[in-house]
Amino acid sequence: SAPVAAAKKAAPLLASKGKTMLNDAGIVWLSNELAATAEALGQTLSENAAAMMAADLSTFPKEQLRTALSRTRMECTGRLTLKLILDQLDALQGRLGVNEAWALALRSRDEQETVVWTDEIEQAWVAASSMAQGRDMVGARMAFKDAYERITLQARDTLKRPEPRIAVGWDADRRLQVVVQAHQEGRLS
Repeated sequence: SAPVAAAKKAAPLLASKGKTMLNDAGIVWLSNELAATAEALGQTLSENAAAMMAADLSTFPKEQLRTALSRTRMECTGRLTLKLILDQLDALQGRLGVNEAWALALRSRDEQETVVWTDEIEQAWVAASSMAQGRDMVGARMAFKDAYERITLQARDTLKRPEPRIAVGWDADRRLQVVVQAHQEGRLS
């Protein structure tokens, strides 16, 4: 079928990056789910487009794809794009959007505050923190955004999930509250 043929055409590139793929039945399932999701959003997706999108998404586990597509149907409007689905997959993996990540990074400036963030946010903050210390918050935000987008793109490319980290502040009471809350929200296990 066209979905399987398109996925097999993309297979050498994906395999060269060390990525696993859905099997043929999984590709057909995903192509059908993509077409149905597009229809639910009020658009028609050609068989070729569905096959290409399925090949691009075939590196993700089926359950994550199922949940991401369900969330896309329930929460999104407009045209179905890979970006919409990737954003949902990122959220499922605990990866924050750049604006939310920036807000969290700013909290780390307060040495009293304990912050639960990810290795990706921490790395992007390292790239921006010297500007923030120099009070250039516009430059710091721009540097953070560029670094975070680069870091998360590389992580997606290698199928690396964000790793939770704790930046421990000196306020012991607040520390406990923040860690307990992060655990309850599923950001720490």
